[in-house]
Amino acid sequence: MNKSFFWRFGLTGAVIVTALYAALPLDEKIHLGLDLQGGMHLVYEVQAEKALESRMSRMVEKIRGELENKGITPVDLHLDDELRIRLSVEQEGDVIAAKRVVAGIGALKMVTALSDGTALTYATSDERGKEIKEHAVDQALETLRNRIDQFGVSEPTIQRQGSQRILLQLPGVKEPERAKSLIKTTARLEFKLVDERASAAVDMAKPPPDLSADRELLYQYERDPVTGQLTKKTPYVLENRILMGGESITDADVQIDQQYNEPYVSLKFDSDGAKRFAEITEKNVKRRLAIVLDGKVHSAPVIQERIGGGSASISGRFSPEEARDLAIVLRAGALPAPLELLEERTVGPSLGADSVARGIKSI
Repeated sequence: MNKSFFWRFGLTGAVIVTALYAALPLDEKIHLGLDLQGGMHLVYEVQAEKALESRMSRMVEKIRGELENKGITPVDLHLDDELRIRLSVEQEGDVIAAKRVVAGIGALKMVTALSDGTALTYATSDERGKEIKEHAVDQALETLRNRIDQFGVSEPTIQRQGSQRILLQLPGVKEPERAKSLIKTTARLEFKLVDERASAAVDMAKPPPDLSADRELLYQYERDPVTGQLTKKTPYVLENRILMGGESITDADVQIDQQYNEPYVSLKFDSDGAKRFAEITEKNVKRRLAIVLDGKVHSAPVIQERIGGGSASISGRFSPEEARDLAIVLRAGALPAPLELLEERTVGPSLGADSVARGIKSI
């Protein structure tokens, strides 16, 4: 056979091998999208009005704290159904100090003042309210992106749709219910004091008791970490005041309790949070401090002494997956408002498999 034929054949083969070597991704695996490997298509709506309510509630607690620092105990301080802050003090001489406190917080304007001058009503401006809602959607988008990245979904699509909607496409998700739970968890962490006498008086066999405006009834639910079955339900009457929230958390990690061999979540606070937590525990030694996440009590330990160092922990008979997911949402930060699921579709990989097969065949 002609030598030139072998030469041309060899050269052609070398070119093909070189081209294939250059084209194939040897260092990393090709990430297939939702259309090729299947997965979840979700559309959520951010309940932005709740973000405004939450912001106003935090302002109420900040006002209360600043007034207490000045030695002023308000006769009334609450957020009404119209998201207006109602503030009244006992003496007219305290009104000027109260006005200065509110002015220092900012973002509020006086709406009404009673003739005796000791009762004031504040609201946020329409423009500021709109900014808070807009920021809530942007913050929810970033929070979801952080959670999904830590959950380990490759090449997700996370984007805003319209004014308050967020589109999520999660290729190759193997545990869809766990993913939805991780996405939708608000992760609003609160530290509140327990009213021991009121808690002891709650009768589980009777309807919940009528509580004063500054008390609320919440429950701790204990489940078997293997079967998931509810094993115990404990009532707690808590003081409404939020002593501290989760905004100061800088890290959350899963640890194993050496005594009970069960996972728990350890928390680290920033410098302001560490200082605040130390003050709370110092002032409330021998009282129970409830750790509340999304309206459920996870634990309510007795404060034995001042806790410095900027750390705390959340226990609750978690399964390893529950502990990991809780650490993820706490690290990623709380959602500024609840999410409502508007659309859910599970996309199968059959179309993608056919496309890949046809591609290989054509090559």
